[in-house]
Amino acid sequence: MTGHSSPAQPTPFHPAQAHSPRPRVLLIGRHFWPHGSIDAAAYLMQLATDLCRRDIHTEVLTPQYASSWAPRFDFRELTVHRPASAPRFDSAIGRDWSVNRYVRILASWIREHGRSYDVMMIDRAQEEVIAAVEAAKSVGCATVVRIGGWEQDNDIRWWQTHRSAGRCMAFTRRADIVVAKSPQDHRALVANAFEHERVVRIQDGFTAGSTRAERDKQRYRRALAAINGDLAAPADMPVALCCTPLRGDTGIRMLTESIRVLVSRYPRLRFWLIGDGPDRGSIYDFLRGEGVRDAIAMPGSFAEMKDLFIAADLFVQLGGTGLDSHLRQAVNESLPIVSVDNESTRAVLSADAPASGRVGGNVNVSSEHEHKTDSDLVAWFEPDRIKSLRLAMRRVLDQPQESADRAAELRRVLCRQRPHHDTVDAYVQLIRRLAGRRANKTDAQQSKTERSNSQQSDTQHTDAPSIESAS
Repeated sequence: MTGHSSPAQPTPFHPAQAHSPRPRVLLIGRHFWPHGSIDAAAYLMQLATDLCRRDIHTEVLTPQYASSWAPRFDFRELTVHRPASAPRFDSAIGRDWSVNRYVRILASWIREHGRSYDVMMIDRAQEEVIAAVEAAKSVGCATVVRIGGWEQDNDIRWWQTHRSAGRCMAFTRRADIVVAKSPQDHRALVANAFEHERVVRIQDGFTAGSTRAERDKQRYRRALAAINGDLAAPADMPVALCCTPLRGDTGIRMLTESIRVLVSRYPRLRFWLIGDGPDRGSIYDFLRGEGVRDAIAMPGSFAEMKDLFIAADLFVQLGGTGLDSHLRQAVNESLPIVSVDNESTRAVLSADAPASGRVGGNVNVSSEHEHKTDSDLVAWFEPDRIKSLRLAMRRVLDQPQESADRAAELRRVLCRQRPHHDTVDAYVQLIRRLAGRRANKTDAQQSKTERSNSQQSDTQHTDAPSIESAS
């Protein structure tokens, strides 16, 4: 089991920690383990693990999604705190009716325990920012906000949707550092009048995954089939993996409407649709009506996704969801990529973009430079064109060996140009810099207090009558 519960007391804080060379960071996110099939959760799980293994004391603050969930548990080498219930979306009124309570509990927890940390990093500039930024400042803790999401799910776009979202932008401006993950976010922050010296660009990189051997793939398939019989797939059965929320705005409908045609051409083809969402039932009924029930598996959510990527033969990227973790993991595992062709996916699969950089002044980065990826290494399809998606799938399925070679070349290019360790280095340097700034501020305050106490002591000593004058 990856995580197990532990006593609910927070990690104790000792004064010596303020001078410890090992910084203490608190990651704050809406989703974490066991929501590994949610892209933001998978990203935060990997980031927390990387920081912990780079000698950064890392803990996580995230909400509960069930009353049975423990308020605190251990995940790998780090501690996860879950003091508040997640806000619930009420479709009748069109908003999260419990978000105010959620924000209030998070802020209270941070004010009570925040002195134990040097830096708080908030993943996604949404309601968690309102809870964390001011509460962290009240306890002298630095804050970092990472702009999350892509396309319609991007935080900067979300700020423009309603008044409460606009408040999140105002609180994000008060953070010590704002991290832009892409050139698009970089430019949008500058356009929204964010202070240049507070914005840092850290683009996520790629790492070499496991060597794809047929025996390993079959071993993982057998293990998955033992968990869920729908995932059973012999060696000669190609598996297309798609990880996306099952709702209408993710492009899942375009894929489901293509499955019958593709299965009629490739009878052994299987589709694994990983994720949950409000349209799950209607999607299942549609596919059953199409007569392709045996060609699909809809097992729901997974706490860990790596086994699925190793067992699959190709990966389908339908839209802006999944670009932070799932698409990168598919590249890391050398899976042939069938991807929608838009600015966001091109930015992720760009070989020339640096992993990190400082934002200063105007940003003038040409689209040609950002998207200088060899298009032959990815099977692109046009947005909202079902025929284009089918042709991209056929390109991969008709030439399995050539597609595998292109996927391996794509991984080599991206790992060489944008290695994952550069991304982790950028976060580590940022955290250490902010932690050092806090330590210097603490030393200055202590020195000022000591001087004040010394002056008071001298004054009392001067004012006290001597024994000789008394006699």
